[in-house]
Amino acid sequence: MRARRAFLFWLIVFGCVLGLLTRFAASRASPQREPRLDFLERADISGKSVGSFDVDGPVREERFTLRLRSPRCEGPIVVAAGHVERASPEETNASRFPATAWRTVYVYDGHAYDSFSRLSAYLHFVARRLLAQLTLSPLDLSDLVVFTFHAPKNCPLDGASVVAASKALIALAPSPAN
Repeated sequence: MRARRAFLFWLIVFGCVLGLLTRFAASRASPQREPRLDFLERADISGKSVGSFDVDGPVREERFTLRLRSPRCEGPIVVAAGHVERASPEETNASRFPATAWRTVYVYDGHAYDSFSRLSAYLHFVARRLLAQLTLSPLDLSDLVVFTFHAPKNCPLDGASVVAASKALIALAPSPAN
């Protein structure tokens, strides 16, 4: 009984230390700072091709949102980049892009989803961040960013094209050493 209590005590202590390491020390102890994806910092992004889409330009009110054009769509496609760790503005998006007129596709870690589980993405992110800390290697931007594509209902969006566009947007991000 006593050995069991000692084991549980040390398991809890280890869990607390591990939790503190991943929560607070990860961004400070990392050999490089985390990469950023800020579209307003890129003056040259308009007119670029990202996958099968062309960048129409950044949305001025939001630093991490772009308007895209596709030859297969009449209206604009709006893509927003959000951090897995931070809350996303789903309520705002629901009012700006109602489900009756817009289709939403999420892209995280190279996969496209019609619905998105923030909890499972966050757990994946914590595991990758812990691994990066233990190996002293930098995090990849695809581990941090969730892309949300909003397109008119009549616009055909396939998973492969939005994944290719998200990878192209990640390639446009400045390197973490900058």
